[in-house]
Amino acid sequence: MARVAAEIDVDAVNNNGETKELVVVPSDTPIVQRPPLTSQGSMLWRATPEVTISEAQKLLFAAVLGIYWLVLIVLYFATATFDKLVTTQESGVDGNEYTMFNHISIMIFIGFGFLMTFVRRYGYGALGYTFLISLVCVFSAPLYSTWFRSCSNGNACNADVPLNIGTSQFGLFGAAAVMISFGGVLGRVTILQLLVMAILETPLFVLNDWICYDKLEVLDVGGAMVIHSFGAYFGIACCYMLRRGVQEFHDNAASEDHNVFAMVGTLFLWIYWPSFNGALAGNRQEMAIVNTVLSIGSSTIAAFLVSAIVNRGRFDMVHVQNATLAGGVALGASADLIIQPGWSVLIGTLAGSISVVGYKWISPFMQNKLDVVDTCGIHNLHGMPGIIGAIVSMAAVEGGEQVKIQIYATLCTLGFAIVGGLIVGFLINLIPGMDTEDMFKDDIYWLGAKGAWRRARPLVRKNLADGLSGAKLDQAILKLFDEMDPEHGYVTTAELQTWLNGKTARSAAPFTPDEVREMVDEVTTDISGKGLYLQD
Repeated sequence: MARVAAEIDVDAVNNNGETKELVVVPSDTPIVQRPPLTSQGSMLWRATPEVTISEAQKLLFAAVLGIYWLVLIVLYFATATFDKLVTTQESGVDGNEYTMFNHISIMIFIGFGFLMTFVRRYGYGALGYTFLISLVCVFSAPLYSTWFRSCSNGNACNADVPLNIGTSQFGLFGAAAVMISFGGVLGRVTILQLLVMAILETPLFVLNDWICYDKLEVLDVGGAMVIHSFGAYFGIACCYMLRRGVQEFHDNAASEDHNVFAMVGTLFLWIYWPSFNGALAGNRQEMAIVNTVLSIGSSTIAAFLVSAIVNRGRFDMVHVQNATLAGGVALGASADLIIQPGWSVLIGTLAGSISVVGYKWISPFMQNKLDVVDTCGIHNLHGMPGIIGAIVSMAAVEGGEQVKIQIYATLCTLGFAIVGGLIVGFLINLIPGMDTEDMFKDDIYWLGAKGAWRRARPLVRKNLADGLSGAKLDQAILKLFDEMDPEHGYVTTAELQTWLNGKTARSAAPFTPDEVREMVDEVTTDISGKGLYLQD
């Protein structure tokens, strides 16, 4: 092999002075320097570099949240009271009502929170922001609801807000709508943008809820229209306003561990969804619960079936995490109306099937052709099934006048959601956001979050002798798997480490096993989809 001489700066490698040294390396190995070791032995290129979100922007979030919270404290002192029944009941709280409240709380804080942890570097944000933003809605929604309703029918407005379990439960319903919208913009907005979105969306949700239930008297016991469709299309409208041109988000991807955590959220939502649909069903609560069990069970079976069909005998975890729940959404408007169980089974089957189709084809079309990035696929889980629920309710109600009401409520909800989402999306787009490289990462806002490696990827690529970058790096590692995988279907960490070090400039420090694992974790091409994996 021919050999050439090249000059490198030894100071950049070992900090031993300004001396230049001549190093002889193979001719097919370009000289590329790697930064020095720190005193702890880790590479400087692993340290967190500057990011696009400044400290001032982060402190601005704290200021906005602090001011908003101070206003809420003042309003609670000035207007909030306990409902008369709360202060006079000697028998204590109604057991069924409190049970329903607990079930819905679990759905919001655990179900929605864990369901959104699928993004491999956004687990802290998914859980933490769900916790925070949901509580902002829980505290503010009852205030708006009481004020809107006290001013209706020509009555003099009353600022007093009587609180009970029902008002707290309504706050959770408001949080559900906002969390659905959050799923659409997950990972692509700053916490300040998310907070502003929640603050502005909550009164719009309450206003639509008041019009639909109080003024129109719609029948929508589980919120298929008022909660799910509203949250979904509000979020989609925000996504439309946040579009930046079609681009690839390498970190909008799941890992096996994060998919398992997301599945925990799915299971909690699945178990408690009958309570969500039955909480307000009154003397038809048992019918609503049983119908929901039939529908959500049917959507689960349909999701597995259709996922296997469209993936040639294999299951997609995205379908299992989401489409399995579509039956609960689709039956939300008519859970207490359907008296033939077979219809519940059919509706759930249809909703689960359409949801899988949405994740398989509609979401990619929206992203690639319309430039609308729907991170969690809220259009497929809440939007389309919510519309199905609205249509089913039109068929389930008695009397032509009620059918008109169902139609008006659906149009009203879509109008408030889409127009409101476009306006709020425009407003939050005025707030400085994140660069693409900072999206879907926890380490922007969370201490101890893993994520600095991804900003160092370009530097790591430069250290590879073949000048690999982007898709070339992915292809090279895939090629390595193919070359080293004649029988086993896997490559060991040691083998990949040896290969990477063989491709690295001789002056550079060698890759460690942990760095090798992270390198594979960063490969954007779906290695697991090819049946290959890394084994220690």
